[in-house]
Amino acid sequence: MTESLLFYLISSFLFLAIIKEAMNIFFIKKEVSLLFSLVSWMVFYILETIGTNYINIPILLLFFEIISSFVLCNILYTGSIKNKILWILFTNLLGMIIESIVGYFFMIIEMGVSDTQVLGSFVSKIVMLIALRLLKIFLQERLKRDISFGYWIALLLIPLGSVFVLNTLFLLCENTREKMRQFSHCCHRL
Repeated sequence: MTESLLFYLISSFLFLAIIKEAMNIFFIKKEVSLLFSLVSWMVFYILETIGTNYINIPILLLFFEIISSFVLCNILYTGSIKNKILWILFTNLLGMIIESIVGYFFMIIEMGVSDTQVLGSFVSKIVMLIALRLLKIFLQERLKRDISFGYWIALLLIPLGSVFVLNTLFLLCENTREKMRQFSHCCHRL
Protein backbone atom coordinates (compact mmCIF):
# COMPACT_ATOMS: atom_id res chain seq x y z
CA MET A 1 0.00 0.00 0.00
CA THR A 2 2.74 2.48 0.93
CA GLU A 3 4.64 1.63 -2.25
CA SER A 4 1.66 2.48 -4.46
CA LEU A 5 0.98 5.65 -2.45
CA LEU A 6 4.61 6.71 -2.83
CA PHE A 7 4.48 6.05 -6.56
CA TYR A 8 1.20 7.98 -6.84
CA LEU A 9 2.67 10.99 -5.04
CA ILE A 10 5.84 10.97 -7.15
CA SER A 11 3.80 10.52 -10.33
CA SER A 12 1.44 13.35 -9.34
CA PHE A 13 4.27 15.76 -8.66
CA LEU A 14 5.93 14.80 -11.94
CA PHE A 15 2.62 15.54 -13.68
CA LEU A 16 2.46 18.97 -12.02
CA ALA A 17 6.09 19.63 -12.97
CA ILE A 18 5.29 18.74 -16.59
CA ILE A 19 2.27 21.05 -16.72
CA LYS A 20 4.17 23.90 -15.04
CA GLU A 21 7.19 23.42 -17.31
CA ALA A 22 5.00 23.41 -20.43
CA MET A 23 3.12 26.53 -19.40
CA ASN A 24 6.32 28.35 -18.51
CA ILE A 25 7.75 27.47 -21.92
CA PHE A 26 4.76 28.49 -24.01
CA PHE A 27 3.24 31.37 -22.04
CA ILE A 28 4.12 34.44 -20.01
CA LYS A 29 3.05 34.48 -16.35
CA LYS A 30 0.46 37.00 -15.23
CA GLU A 31 1.27 39.24 -12.30
CA VAL A 32 -0.66 37.45 -9.54
CA SER A 33 0.12 36.93 -5.89
CA LEU A 34 2.00 33.84 -4.77
CA LEU A 35 -0.98 32.81 -2.64
CA PHE A 36 -3.37 33.06 -5.61
CA SER A 37 -0.96 31.05 -7.74
CA LEU A 38 -0.58 28.33 -5.10
CA VAL A 39 -4.33 28.08 -4.55
CA SER A 40 -4.89 27.83 -8.31
CA TRP A 41 -2.34 25.00 -8.59
CA MET A 42 -3.84 23.20 -5.59
CA VAL A 43 -7.37 23.40 -7.04
CA PHE A 44 -5.99 22.16 -10.39
CA TYR A 45 -4.25 19.27 -8.62
CA ILE A 46 -7.38 18.31 -6.68
CA LEU A 47 -9.54 18.43 -9.82
CA GLU A 48 -6.99 16.37 -11.77
CA THR A 49 -6.82 13.80 -8.98
CA ILE A 50 -10.60 13.50 -8.86
CA GLY A 51 -10.83 13.36 -12.65
CA THR A 52 -8.19 10.66 -13.08
CA ASN A 53 -9.75 8.54 -10.34
CA TYR A 54 -13.33 8.73 -11.61
CA ILE A 55 -13.09 9.09 -15.39
CA ASN A 56 -12.30 5.71 -16.90
CA ILE A 57 -12.84 6.51 -20.59
CA PRO A 58 -9.51 7.70 -22.07
CA ILE A 59 -10.96 10.24 -24.53
CA LEU A 60 -13.11 11.82 -21.80
CA LEU A 61 -10.10 11.94 -19.51
CA LEU A 62 -8.09 13.65 -22.27
CA PHE A 63 -10.83 16.27 -22.74
CA PHE A 64 -11.00 16.78 -18.99
CA GLU A 65 -7.22 17.30 -18.79
CA ILE A 66 -7.27 19.73 -21.73
CA ILE A 67 -10.12 21.76 -20.25
CA SER A 68 -8.64 21.88 -16.74
CA SER A 69 -5.21 22.84 -18.14
CA PHE A 70 -6.83 25.53 -20.28
CA VAL A 71 -8.67 27.00 -17.28
CA LEU A 72 -5.46 27.02 -15.21
CA CYS A 73 -3.57 28.59 -18.10
CA ASN A 74 -6.19 31.33 -18.48
CA ILE A 75 -5.99 32.10 -14.77
CA LEU A 76 -2.20 32.26 -14.46
CA TYR A 77 -0.77 33.05 -17.91
CA THR A 78 -1.19 35.66 -20.65
CA GLY A 79 -1.52 34.93 -24.35
CA SER A 80 -4.08 34.44 -27.05
CA ILE A 81 -6.75 31.80 -26.63
CA LYS A 82 -5.66 30.26 -29.94
CA ASN A 83 -2.08 29.79 -28.69
CA LYS A 84 -3.26 28.45 -25.35
CA ILE A 85 -5.46 25.86 -27.02
CA LEU A 86 -2.71 24.92 -29.48
CA TRP A 87 0.07 24.45 -26.93
CA ILE A 88 -2.14 22.63 -24.43
CA LEU A 89 -3.26 20.24 -27.18
CA PHE A 90 0.33 19.92 -28.41
CA THR A 91 1.58 19.10 -24.91
CA ASN A 92 -1.13 16.47 -24.42
CA LEU A 93 -0.49 14.93 -27.82
CA LEU A 94 3.27 14.92 -27.20
CA GLY A 95 2.58 13.10 -23.93
CA MET A 96 0.45 10.54 -25.77
CA ILE A 97 3.19 9.98 -28.34
CA ILE A 98 5.80 9.54 -25.62
CA GLU A 99 3.57 7.09 -23.73
CA SER A 100 3.08 5.11 -26.94
CA ILE A 101 6.81 5.02 -27.67
CA VAL A 102 7.58 3.89 -24.12
CA GLY A 103 4.88 1.21 -24.49
CA TYR A 104 6.42 0.04 -27.78
CA PHE A 105 9.83 -0.09 -26.17
CA PHE A 106 8.45 -2.32 -23.42
CA MET A 107 6.81 -4.50 -26.08
CA ILE A 108 10.11 -4.80 -27.95
CA ILE A 109 11.89 -6.01 -24.84
CA GLU A 110 8.87 -8.28 -24.25
CA MET A 111 7.60 -6.84 -21.02
CA GLY A 112 3.85 -7.33 -20.63
CA VAL A 113 1.60 -4.27 -20.58
CA SER A 114 0.09 -5.23 -17.23
CA ASP A 115 3.57 -5.72 -15.75
CA THR A 116 4.83 -2.31 -16.86
CA GLN A 117 1.87 0.02 -16.37
CA VAL A 118 3.33 1.70 -13.28
CA LEU A 119 6.89 1.74 -14.62
CA GLY A 120 5.68 2.92 -18.04
CA SER A 121 3.77 5.82 -16.53
CA PHE A 122 6.80 6.90 -14.54
CA VAL A 123 9.24 6.53 -17.46
CA SER A 124 6.95 8.37 -19.89
CA LYS A 125 6.60 11.28 -17.45
CA ILE A 126 10.38 11.51 -17.04
CA VAL A 127 10.85 11.43 -20.84
CA MET A 128 8.14 14.10 -21.25
CA LEU A 129 9.85 16.33 -18.70
CA ILE A 130 13.18 15.89 -20.51
CA ALA A 131 11.54 16.69 -23.87
CA LEU A 132 10.02 19.87 -22.43
CA ARG A 133 13.34 20.91 -20.91
CA LEU A 134 15.00 20.44 -24.31
CA LEU A 135 12.28 22.57 -25.94
CA LYS A 136 12.91 25.22 -23.31
CA ILE A 137 16.64 25.23 -23.92
CA PHE A 138 16.47 25.44 -27.69
CA LEU A 139 13.17 27.08 -28.65
CA GLN A 140 11.61 28.94 -25.72
CA GLU A 141 11.57 32.46 -27.18
CA ARG A 142 10.31 31.26 -30.56
CA LEU A 143 7.49 29.28 -28.94
CA LYS A 144 6.00 32.29 -27.15
CA ARG A 145 5.38 34.23 -30.37
CA ASP A 146 1.97 34.33 -32.02
CA ILE A 147 1.76 31.96 -34.98
CA SER A 148 -0.29 32.00 -38.16
CA PHE A 149 -3.38 29.86 -38.59
CA GLY A 150 -1.67 27.58 -41.14
CA TYR A 151 1.16 26.75 -38.74
CA TRP A 152 -1.38 26.38 -35.94
CA ILE A 153 -3.25 23.70 -37.91
CA ALA A 154 0.00 21.96 -38.95
CA LEU A 155 1.27 21.87 -35.37
CA LEU A 156 -2.00 20.31 -34.31
CA LEU A 157 -2.36 17.79 -37.13
CA ILE A 158 1.20 16.44 -37.11
CA PRO A 159 1.16 15.08 -33.54
CA LEU A 160 -2.48 14.04 -33.91
CA GLY A 161 -1.56 12.03 -37.00
CA SER A 162 1.43 10.57 -35.16
CA VAL A 163 -0.79 9.44 -32.30
CA PHE A 164 -3.15 7.80 -34.79
CA VAL A 165 -0.31 6.01 -36.60
CA LEU A 166 1.39 4.90 -33.37
CA ASN A 167 -1.88 3.69 -31.88
CA THR A 168 -2.67 1.73 -35.05
CA LEU A 169 0.80 0.14 -34.98
CA PHE A 170 0.40 -0.70 -31.31
CA LEU A 171 -2.95 -2.39 -31.90
CA LEU A 172 -1.58 -4.22 -34.94
CA CYS A 173 1.42 -5.49 -32.99
CA GLU A 174 -0.76 -6.63 -30.10
CA ASN A 175 -3.17 -8.37 -32.49
CA THR A 176 -0.31 -10.06 -34.37
CA ARG A 177 1.36 -11.12 -31.14
CA GLU A 178 -1.91 -12.63 -29.87
CA LYS A 179 -2.44 -14.53 -33.13
CA MET A 180 1.14 -15.84 -32.98
CA ARG A 181 0.51 -17.10 -29.43
CA GLN A 182 -2.68 -18.83 -30.54
CA PHE A 183 -0.92 -20.36 -33.54
CA SER A 184 1.99 -21.52 -31.39
CA HIS A 185 -0.40 -23.03 -28.85
CA CYS A 186 -2.32 -24.77 -31.63
CA CYS A 187 0.89 -26.20 -33.16
CA HIS A 188 2.04 -27.59 -29.81
CA ARG A 189 -1.22 -29.47 -29.44
CA LEU A 190 -0.66 -31.26 -32.75
